[in-house]
Amino acid sequence: MGERVKALVSERGISQAEAARQCGLSPARFNNYVTGLRTPDPDTLIQIARGLGVTTDYLLGFNAAEPPNVSAVVLRLLELEGFDAGRAEAIAETVQEALKVLTAFPDEGDAATRSRLAAQAAWQLHGGSKPTQ
Repeated sequence: MGERVKALVSERGISQAEAARQCGLSPARFNNYVTGLRTPDPDTLIQIARGLGVTTDYLLGFNAAEPPNVSAVVLRLLELEGFDAGRAEAIAETVQEALKVLTAFPDEGDAATRSRLAAQAAWQLHGGSKPTQ
């Protein structure tokens, strides 16, 4: 975690003391986490992530897993529903993009809002309007 925090501080051109302030921690306590002398409890880890504008997964070194490819399943379902092939393919690609956006969001907030935002972003990637049947 310390290496990622150091990189964030460096990228932003701020001091470690300023980063500590953004996280609501004393510079000494923050430094203990950055250097690995102490391990933050879950609440403090969340506090640091929010203060630095990243996810806890990022701080812990986890990379977001690629979501499963659902395009083929969605495409087949849409074809069974009578969508023409071109339109079904566009929708299936948009659904896959929405899934990628959704998995990139932090797990904060309600799921319905996160899902709507992901779908809206995906539709905009594919031309800005929802395809119709």
